[in-house]
Amino acid sequence: MTEVFDRQSVQFHLFADDKQSYVSGRVCEVDDIRRRLADCAEEVAAWCASHRLQLNASKTVLIWFGSRTNLGKLSTHDLSINIGSEIIKPVSCVRDLGFHFDDELRMKQHINTIARTCFYHLQRLRQIRRRAGQEVTVRLVLALVMSRTDFCNALFAGLQRRQSRRYSEYKTQRLDSSSNLDRATM
Repeated sequence: MTEVFDRQSVQFHLFADDKQSYVSGRVCEVDDIRRRLADCAEEVAAWCASHRLQLNASKTVLIWFGSRTNLGKLSTHDLSINIGSEIIKPVSCVRDLGFHFDDELRMKQHINTIARTCFYHLQRLRQIRRRAGQEVTVRLVLALVMSRTDFCNALFAGLQRRQSRRYSEYKTQRLDSSSNLDRATM
């Protein structure tokens, strides 16, 4: 399998049942990058078929990362790739190992998802806190809320100041909410 990626000069990560390929380059190279990715995807599909496996094109996701300016320059290009009869069109956000990446790497979608999920769990915990007791409630807050906000913290390094401030404000609110929840159970 690695020979396929090497032949097309495409970087890759292989997992048990997943493959990720990527290429970096300048805006002026986008047509060459798209061709290399498409050729690589076709070769991977052929390799899978020769090993009695099937590449599921409907689960294949394509995203182009870049600054807003550079992504704007790509609007005149065809950014989709073909795998067999399937046309894979680029999306603006992908989920990878539980983390949401948007095309500008601003993490906005991921932060919103964390906030929504944690708020839901805090609301549910408020409903059961008296019956569950303080110790159980604290453990549930740690398991359901804190673990989500601490997951993949290293990926937030280098965030734009605005997004970083928003995430920090959210974490502070979360801590205030969980401490209020703890006080309410006493």
